[in-house]
Amino acid sequence: MADGNMIPLLPQSDGRLAWGNGVISMLFDVTGDSPVRLANVAGRGMAAAEGGLSGAVAVVERDARPIVEVRAANTGSQDNRLSLIATVAGGKLRFVSAHASEPAEDSGDPYRLEITQFASYDALQPMGREFEPVATERDRPSEDAAPSPHCERAQGIEASPTIPGNATDAPQPGLTVTSVFEAYPGLSAVRTHTRLRSPEPFSVEAVSSMNLTVPLTVNGGTVESSHLLWGDAAWAVENDWHMRPLRETSVRDRNQRINPGQSSSRFALSSTSIWSTGMHEPAGIV
Repeated sequence: MADGNMIPLLPQSDGRLAWGNGVISMLFDVTGDSPVRLANVAGRGMAAAEGGLSGAVAVVERDARPIVEVRAANTGSQDNRLSLIATVAGGKLRFVSAHASEPAEDSGDPYRLEITQFASYDALQPMGREFEPVATERDRPSEDAAPSPHCERAQGIEASPTIPGNATDAPQPGLTVTSVFEAYPGLSAVRTHTRLRSPEPFSVEAVSSMNLTVPLTVNGGTVESSHLLWGDAAWAVENDWHMRPLRETSVRDRNQRINPGQSSSRFALSSTSIWSTGMHEPAGIV
């Protein structure tokens, strides 16, 4: 369905945004002074926890991550050990709007969601390191907490958002990031990509197509019950898949109460040059 037929999708009373195709459901947290986060996702074959994604108290992940990471040349990451996550530019993005469309019957089009975030150039200037609040701090209720301002976008994708409270309400120049989600009818799968727009030169070194928080909580899963699958590859030896319990990999849980901060433990596989399957398959399963 053409972008022009998309309609605004408004957050629920709890400040979260729900979307799906009737088979797979996604829940986004768009409130607070932080980037949009994928609070949870559930699909076919997942035994959703009581309450699910649309209950009176929705089930959400304990430490949901921002859906987009943007590594800019002038700011990089908050931690030089983690060059592609905890990015400064990604952490400055704030929710602007969401638009969705549903396919016409027998059209062959997918359900579509576009979430737009924005960061002004002033916010993207180099500055000292800022420590991100840990999960326990982000989830702590505040007496004076209020939903983040909803920034209305002017007509047309080329327009810059206006910042409420600005003396002149003039459009602010900056980086606009749009996350696009597509789900075809009847399928428990979502295809996603990210669009960036900057009216002025802005050097970007890397951008995530999607930053996914593994949906353990909504599925009643634990580290002990989860497994990681990956595929090795070589010339004429493709799809050599392996499986290990998540607990036995290099990923380690970090006690945020004793030692708050971003963990640098990871399970990473990469190939070199343009041969994406030269060493490993460019996909994995949890």
